[in-house]
Amino acid sequence: MCRGFDIICGVIKHRINKLDKSMMILIVGEMGSGKSLAAVSFACKVDPSFAKDPRIVYTVEDFIAKLNKIKKGQAIIFDEVGVNVAARDFQKLNNRIMSIITQILRYKNVCCIFTTPNARFVDVNVRESMNAWVHPIAIDREHNINTCSYKELKTNDEGLVIKRRFKYFDGTNGAAGEELNPIHVPRPDEEVEDYYQALSHKMKDQKLMELQYGLEEDSPHPMQIKAVKNKADACTNLLRNLKQHHTWDELASAAGFSKRQVQSWVNESGG
Repeated sequence: MCRGFDIICGVIKHRINKLDKSMMILIVGEMGSGKSLAAVSFACKVDPSFAKDPRIVYTVEDFIAKLNKIKKGQAIIFDEVGVNVAARDFQKLNNRIMSIITQILRYKNVCCIFTTPNARFVDVNVRESMNAWVHPIAIDREHNINTCSYKELKTNDEGLVIKRRFKYFDGTNGAAGEELNPIHVPRPDEEVEDYYQALSHKMKDQKLMELQYGLEEDSPHPMQIKAVKNKADACTNLLRNLKQHHTWDELASAAGFSKRQVQSWVNESGG
């Protein structure tokens, strides 16, 4: 049932180890679609050492650190690109990823797998650097497989990146080749899956804590709110007292606001 998956992984290994080319795969699917487990399965099949040393990262810093140590033919997964960083860091993240791809992957000869719930989370230049696009379609829990669409990404004569169905030529299946789409991706070994699940949960817990701290830092402290209120009360009290000796126009000119605004503040304070 997983013949197509086995063939594609064999082609990827040949590309990396024999043709001295890196392989970059983008797996796009919503939460719960099995995209991350599919990524683990691809990584384990292409790189047998991955099962003993899973290289799964969630941050740009860890991605760089792993790439600096990775060896030819090995695989690395950047899981949930974009989702696990704050929105304000998206552009910086994508720029750094692009820099890594152009400066390191061109001679590293490795398999780099990115997962994301939405392709738009990934910078267009990064997307167009990918060699393959995988989209989970359905999970068959009875047989522990994930049916996925697998397409190659190629650049046409106009410089546009296009998706095309993968065709396998083995010398016996004719000039048209054999179209391998969809493919059935098997579930990874239990030990590797457990490692991934634990790492994923740890990452999500950490991200929730970071978001909580960020909200707390962005929200004013109760003492700050009280201090601002005291200042506002002092200003309106001052305006109310000055009104006894000055006109509204004079107060507005001194305050630097419109006559209507100054009147509103004094009235709200009970003046």
